[in-house]
Amino acid sequence: MRLIHRLDEAMEEDHLSAYQRCVILDMAKLVSGALTEKYRIVKEGVEKIMRGRVIETEASRIYREGAKEADRKRLTQDAKAMLDDGLEPERVARILHITVEKLEELVGLITT
Repeated sequence: MRLIHRLDEAMEEDHLSAYQRCVILDMAKLVSGALTEKYRIVKEGVEKIMRGRVIETEASRIYREGAKEADRKRLTQDAKAMLDDGLEPERVARILHITVEKLEELVGLITT
């Protein structure tokens, strides 16, 4: 839009003819179309190379690790609560879908 405005000003000041204005606008459209097409081709090429793979950013890695830690804390709290209620470690492990060894690791138990 700024280009059109500047071309119109140039015409009003007799620095540019209507024909020259049209030629410049047509050339700008061609350049814009070529750049857009090049961008589309590059984008398609990157998508083809990536084939759906996700690039892991630092933020997504930190988020994922934080979510894992939150899950671990929740699992530990649940395990401790069930054990405090008197459930056997084997039953707690089965309910939480973990091994007894993992349960021991979470809550620091030593079972015999």
